Amino acid sequence: MKSNKALIQLEKELSLQISNVVPVTLCDTLIRHYEERVGDKDDALVSDSIIKECTPYLSQEPLVSLLNAYFNNGYQVLSSAFDAIRFDDMSYISKTWHLDHGVKRSLKLFIYLNSVAEHQGNTLLIDQNRTGLLRSFGALPLEMDARKDDITAEMRELGISNETLGYDLKAGDVLLFSPFELAHRCLLPRLGKTRYTVCFTLMPT
Repeated sequence: MKSNKALIQLEKELSLQISNVVPVTLCDTLIRHYEERVGDKDDALVSDSIIKECTPYLSQEPLVSLLNAYFNNGYQVLSSAFDAIRFDDMSYISKTWHLDHGVKRSLKLFIYLNSVAEHQGNTLLIDQNRTGLLRSFGALPLEMDARKDDITAEMRELGISNETLGYDLKAGDVLLFSPFELAHRCLLPRLGKTRYTVCFTLMPT
């Protein structure tokens, strides 16, 4: 996707898929490296090494031009995390509908190391207009123990569509979205599968 077209979509819809950011061969290598170390006492070091391998791609095309245009006064990486989410990770906090909180125009950037088609652990989004209605209705509480996997009843009561957006992300693709303006949740992978992602929170400077 050309950078100007991508910028227009990101500004308008507050979400965007960018294909082929990280080479699939590297994604496979990073997953294999992690799996070989599962249960190792140095898991945190392995996670940090995976993040380190992925970080340079933020400064390369096709991402760098888009991020520079969106954050026209610059940006910084506020936080980063590697996640290996299994089908049975029922305590995973991001599986419920929520909004993040922070500086306006910040973005979440997910690098999917394996494809949604493989594990079905997609990130679902709700558009800005309906998110605003849900927030005003109290359906997106700050308190983690009050958040829900299913807000169909609240959407029905508001008289709005319960449709969600989920991109067909492949290994090496990036998902960009505004976590403060789009309600979102991460689906757990299907039985026997693991979703591998690297997530960066980008904040304007």
